[in-house]
Amino acid sequence: MKKTLFVLSLLAFILGAQAALTPGGWNPVVRERLDALVERNRGNPDAYAVFDFDYTTAMGDLSYVCMWHILERFAFQTDDYRAMFTVGVPPALATEANALADSAEKLKPLAGTDLSGNSEWRAFVRRYWRLYRNLTKEIGEYKAYLWRVRLFTGYTPEGLRALAREAIAQALASGVGLRRDANAPTEKRGLVITPEIKNLFGELRKAGIAVYIVSGSFTEVLKVATAPDFGLGLPPGNVFGCSLKRDASGRYIPEMAEGGVQYGRKPEFIRAHIAPRHHGAEPVLTAGDSMGDYAMLTEFKDLQLALVMRRNWNKPPMRELVERGGHVVAQGRDEVRGCFIPTPESIEPKLETVQSPRPPENSGGAKTAEAAGETRELLVTGYCNCGKCCGWRKKWFLFGAPVYSYGKMKGSPKKVGVTASGMVAAKGTIAADLAAYPLGTRMEIPGYGPGIVQDAGGSVKGDHIDIWFPSHEKAEAWGARKIKVKVAKAGTMQSVRAPDVAASGQKASSFRVVAWNVGHHARGI
Repeated sequence: MKKTLFVLSLLAFILGAQAALTPGGWNPVVRERLDALVERNRGNPDAYAVFDFDYTTAMGDLSYVCMWHILERFAFQTDDYRAMFTVGVPPALATEANALADSAEKLKPLAGTDLSGNSEWRAFVRRYWRLYRNLTKEIGEYKAYLWRVRLFTGYTPEGLRALAREAIAQALASGVGLRRDANAPTEKRGLVITPEIKNLFGELRKAGIAVYIVSGSFTEVLKVATAPDFGLGLPPGNVFGCSLKRDASGRYIPEMAEGGVQYGRKPEFIRAHIAPRHHGAEPVLTAGDSMGDYAMLTEFKDLQLALVMRRNWNKPPMRELVERGGHVVAQGRDEVRGCFIPTPESIEPKLETVQSPRPPENSGGAKTAEAAGETRELLVTGYCNCGKCCGWRKKWFLFGAPVYSYGKMKGSPKKVGVTASGMVAAKGTIAADLAAYPLGTRMEIPGYGPGIVQDAGGSVKGDHIDIWFPSHEKAEAWGARKIKVKVAKAGTMQSVRAPDVAASGQKASSFRVVAWNVGHHARGI
């Protein structure tokens, strides 16, 4: 009997440990509150969570990703440019809209060709984004957004899903965060779905808490982004957005369909379309980032937690909401590198760090903005998060939390996947000798791409660096290569964490947690 109770207790402990969110880059306060919410509502069939998508579930704007894909390929599915660009435009901006349509007409014969070097195409893109910004000022963010999704005019739902799948896959495969584009410097490009969000969605669902997306993005595109292919795995019926009307042939026309999610009116939508599935219950968790989400973060009386994905441009009501505390918590992100950071503040791409349009995949190692500097011959090896690479094991053979397997900290708890900089290891993470290459040193590695020094290790000395891979097989396949690496201000470049610290108001020491692993273990992760 005692043995049975012991085994049951051990299993309960193990299952409980598995239920907790992985630390990653979570703000510790946010992670603790989310863990408590999951446990409090475990097994409750009426418990559900509602997330915005753009800049909440993902870093980046999903419609922007698809729109850039269309613009760069001139992949319009309608010849009526006049209707696509002028419908919904106020008289004050009619001249701009017609000029945009004229520009599109000139480019029509070049559809399907490489337009990246075409001056008329660059002028067309600049006109497009300039008109969009002016529409935002003239008619407001929501109506301007409705204007820009008219780029989907002429597509069928099947054709749009195919385009979205290609555009999203390409954006996620970049391995970096968001960036500015020389052709539209006020807009941010890119898309990142972090491991923390995937983990959160998974833990909510395992606890029996339904997860929904309620977003102003286009519904068909949202369903592609939230499918299992990209790590979120939501059923299509749990994803809500907006759409265009369709003609008799099933193609979208430049007119908004009724019944979609409306800006600032998410609570009404949730009560009408989601609450009835849960006997009228209100959500236990909502998550958003902007004024379009403000109502659903504040109006539900039974809401247990409101998660705000912090953005530096948040308007006063959102900033005050975060400062008020209570049921509201804030999570910070480094949008430049595309990862969570353990603070309530965020880091965003600056206008003065504009990059040129990203070169196509396999373009022969095109130079990046960060790669300016000297070239050095380095020994480059690969590693992953596994215990063999990073010196950890399970506390009780195959069970329990990870602990260091050797060295001065043998047996101590190990945060797997967390680097010496405090960031989560991802594509582009480099471990190096910090005496030679301080945290923040940027490198361009042939055959791998751009990276940044975020970690350290006792076996990595001098002109030897270790680059991160998602699996041990891929790390071993890389092997050990002595190659010429472009290094930005090697050994003298100030760590990129320094401005982050100033922005977040935290002490520098909270990010330079290096001493505990340097000289004792393979690396910090």
